[in-house]
Amino acid sequence: ENEELDIIDVKIIKLKENQVSKLYKDSLNKFPQIKNEVLNYMTENPSIIMIIDGKDAIRKGRNIRGL
Repeated sequence: ENEELDIIDVKIIKLKENQVSKLYKDSLNKFPQIKNEVLNYMTENPSIIMIIDGKDAIRKGRNIRGL
C-alpha cells in the first residue's frame, strides 16, 4: 500500500515497564484493570520501533497497522 511515507530509522528493542507506562499512560489510567496484562505483554518480547516521515505520518501509520 503506497502511503507516501519515508522510513527514517528502524530498531528492535526490548521495552521496559517505565517506557510502556509512559507510552500508554492515558489508556492505562482509563482502563486500570488491564494495566498488568498490557505491561507484561509489551515487555515480554522485543518490539520494532520505527521513525516515519511524511504528510499525516501518524494517521497513515496507524491506518497501516489497523488502528
